[in-house]
Amino acid sequence: MRVETRSFKTTLDLRLVPVTFLVTTIVLLLAVLSVSYSVEAKKISVNDPLWYFTEWNWHVDPAGSFAEAVNPGSYFKLTVKDVTNISLLLDFSNIAYPKQNLVSVFWSIDGRTSNNATLPTAGSPLKLYSNAQPGTHTVFFWFNSRNSWNSWTPWEFVRITGLQVNDAASLIATTLRPNRLLHYGDSISEGWINVCVPTSNDARIYCDSAADSWVTHLSAALDAELSMVAWAGQGYTKGGNGDSPLLWTANGNANNNAWTWIDSKYKRSFTKCPNIVTNNHGTNDMNNKTYISKAVAGWLNDFQTVCPKTKIVMIPPFGGFVKTEIEAGVKIYTAKAGTTKSALIHVLSLNSVSKEGISGGGGSIYSPDGIHPNVLKDAQLGAIVSAAISSLRLL
Repeated sequence: MRVETRSFKTTLDLRLVPVTFLVTTIVLLLAVLSVSYSVEAKKISVNDPLWYFTEWNWHVDPAGSFAEAVNPGSYFKLTVKDVTNISLLLDFSNIAYPKQNLVSVFWSIDGRTSNNATLPTAGSPLKLYSNAQPGTHTVFFWFNSRNSWNSWTPWEFVRITGLQVNDAASLIATTLRPNRLLHYGDSISEGWINVCVPTSNDARIYCDSAADSWVTHLSAALDAELSMVAWAGQGYTKGGNGDSPLLWTANGNANNNAWTWIDSKYKRSFTKCPNIVTNNHGTNDMNNKTYISKAVAGWLNDFQTVCPKTKIVMIPPFGGFVKTEIEAGVKIYTAKAGTTKSALIHVLSLNSVSKEGISGGGGSIYSPDGIHPNVLKDAQLGAIVSAAISSLRLL
């Protein structure tokens, strides 16, 4: 028996479809398109009080236009509810070399595995999170390293103009550590070559890591949110890389006082003061020892003027350099400061382990050059310093 097969083609005659069905279908399609279009239609301003920026790192524009930081180690935290999409809006308009990798950043959602990017090449908006299921999530975003070209004018920095989220999302209070630590330091604090030794200055962002700095370990041990102000090459007597000025001078202007200026445009606000300020400068001052004591005394005076209740911990260089000059500067100041102010100032004397491998003399198991600690030594130093500060019972 022969069976014949035939193919049939059907066409939909819209004239036979009920009008109500067509209208319903069109409405549903428009609703779907509207949802997909508005996924990231809402912008959260940087001056939202629930968006936490480390207090002494960032200039947050009062009008909410932008937040700007120039120091690696600067970070922000925030928590968003009912969120499906999170993107960071960035401004690269003042960057002189938009096709170069100038800074590195990383971020974590809910403390899970971090993601990283280099700026400005990653572009804006920078996608931080996406999930079809709405939920509550915490973002931790960290400025980790820079290439040390120009950070003071600046054009090597992180400037954030807002957060882009889905319409239903909103910020809620995020969990913060109870204490606040402000730290002043140099390349040893900034995390220079603690991961690897760069083959060129453009590769520095891959070899430096502020996140692995000994200061980061210290802040965790003190249960403190950290504002780290560290400039490679900087000291009491000299400016540092990125065209940064020296730490302190008596005139107080932007190009001579990194301690009280974020960069050449914005002053550091001390309307709120940290619980503790630590100072680890001195390594870069070995060639100009005569000015160190005067600068230490001047900085102590000016800092206590703006933050009279903050505990101050002077941490002489781990390699043992210029400790005598730093101690002399503290004595000059405390001799006239009075008992109450002097009681807030402490000079650490660390054990001999702190200088192992980083007191000069070439590379070691703890340092690629005998000065800058690697991540192993950073962890060690963080533990040593935190134990010494904890013994003072300042918190």
